[in-house]
Amino acid sequence: MKKLLITLIVISNTYASSLLHCLGSEENYYAKKKYTGPAYKLNQNMIDEMTSISNLEITKEAYDRICKSPKKSPSLQLLKELILREKKIFRKEEGSDFQFVHLNAIRDNAGITLVKFLSYVQSLAKDPKCIEKNIPGVTQLFQRYLYLEEELSSKVVIGEKADLEVIFAKLEEIDSILKKCSK
Repeated sequence: MKKLLITLIVISNTYASSLLHCLGSEENYYAKKKYTGPAYKLNQNMIDEMTSISNLEITKEAYDRICKSPKKSPSLQLLKELILREKKIFRKEEGSDFQFVHLNAIRDNAGITLVKFLSYVQSLAKDPKCIEKNIPGVTQLFQRYLYLEEELSSKVVIGEKADLEVIFAKLEEIDSILKKCSK
């Protein structure tokens, strides 16, 4: 039923929902491989978030950054774009209607999404410290999040751009890290 709903959403919108199409293609790839690991879970989360703003038109540059790399997960790239906020993702990103309010909420909660994703990945590892040992900056991210979440904004809590770049680069190879942890 969920796949039918996603298919209908993707078909009903054209370029405006090309991001959903991209995420749906990633989901299809995982389904064909019968993969249900961390990247699949993140993909499901990103599809759920993006469905409510499917009428916002993604820029060609953002689409290329997020969806065109054959070796990178579009869901992870989207999360990175939402957190780092370096460049515009959508043609118009300001306004007062529901779509723009929800986009801002998604951006504000992107740090929480990253922490939850990392926590989920950590729960899959046989060694509870595996992720912290293999991804530099995760320990500090968890500590900042634990102690400062209620005091500071999500953007401040997630840390510096350089630290996040390292974390995202390592997350691209998360399955091999988890394999290493299971030995």
